[in-house]
Amino acid sequence: MSATLLLRKIPYLFRHHCYSPSLLGLNNNLAPQQLQRQVQQNKDCDTTIIRYGIRSSGTTSPNCTAGKAFFSTTANKSDTIDTSNAKDNNSKAKNKGEEQKKTLSQLNLEKQKAKDRRRELYNLKTQNRIQRKHRRNSARKNHNKKAFKRWYDPYTSHHYYLTREAKRRGLEWKHEVSVLLERLPIVTPDLEDWEKDFMSLSCHLDKYRKKSFPKELVAEFDDSYEDKAYTMEEILELLPEGLKLMPRETEADETGFYRTLDRKLKTRVYLAIRPNDEKGWMVPTVDLKSNETLVDGAKRAVEKVSSRSNDLVIRCFGNAPMGVSLKANDKGSDTDGIFGTKTFFMKVQYESGNVYENELNKVMGDWGWLDRREIAERIKQEKGENIGLFYHHLL
Repeated sequence: MSATLLLRKIPYLFRHHCYSPSLLGLNNNLAPQQLQRQVQQNKDCDTTIIRYGIRSSGTTSPNCTAGKAFFSTTANKSDTIDTSNAKDNNSKAKNKGEEQKKTLSQLNLEKQKAKDRRRELYNLKTQNRIQRKHRRNSARKNHNKKAFKRWYDPYTSHHYYLTREAKRRGLEWKHEVSVLLERLPIVTPDLEDWEKDFMSLSCHLDKYRKKSFPKELVAEFDDSYEDKAYTMEEILELLPEGLKLMPRETEADETGFYRTLDRKLKTRVYLAIRPNDEKGWMVPTVDLKSNETLVDGAKRAVEKVSSRSNDLVIRCFGNAPMGVSLKANDKGSDTDGIFGTKTFFMKVQYESGNVYENELNKVMGDWGWLDRREIAERIKQEKGENIGLFYHHLL
């Protein structure tokens, strides 16, 4: 019988016999914890015999030799033990114990390797963080929204204060209408580099994944039909000889002349006027008459600028204003019963025609078709940053 089978039968013997610590050469008067400690310190006793114990024979022995003898006697009565397997197990246990015992130099080497690994991971993380700055927008989330609220909240609070103050004094407001005459973009805006790359890649992939129609369906219209996708460069090469595309940048853009509609074709432009140095840059504005709607006031403001109502055709899209601005009169100037001025901004779109330039040159100090950035910058320089931001967000 093998040693493994013998060890399995030992617990069966424990359940039917009594055991005495004296059999293993231990003191009977020791507490359980002290008894366990003495067993661990006894190097002469075999680990397997101490773990499972041996049946008491009624006699005591001063050391573990009796236990070992009984173990060998029990094994001889059954079968011989496979000594080769026991030796292999003992050698494996010794090798395992030697592996667990590491020298100080080995521990320092492992710590150095772990430290190098952590440094490598940190450098990789830092490198990825630097690379993300070049391929991603580093702007914080809702940055534009927060910037708008930082301006809008104090602005509306000031309006509420002026409204309450006018009501407390029992004074009225003077009403004006300002018209935002807008010309829509003529050409498509310039594409970003990543948009051009995406379009080129899409055209290339369409050659392989697009639906192909039978030639019988298209041969009637073109005998040289080919199911092929073209890039922008290939399309330009296919144009007939002598046909040239109009430039996206006009002469007015190159010279900086802004009193013409033939400029800034890729963006929206608005009609802005500068009557004199006192009023500065502004949009066309008129006083609102009694029993006159905001739309009628906006049309009258356009007619005043164009001087000829038939020359400029506009389109109005609603009766609601785009925004409102409140300005209180200086202290001591409210004797006529007017607390301040309320200006309503109405947006209309240009369709055809042009303004009467000769009349504008006589009446206005300066005027022009400006885009959003140009209007905001000019008003900011003359009237302050707060009003400049108002036009920036309004347009």
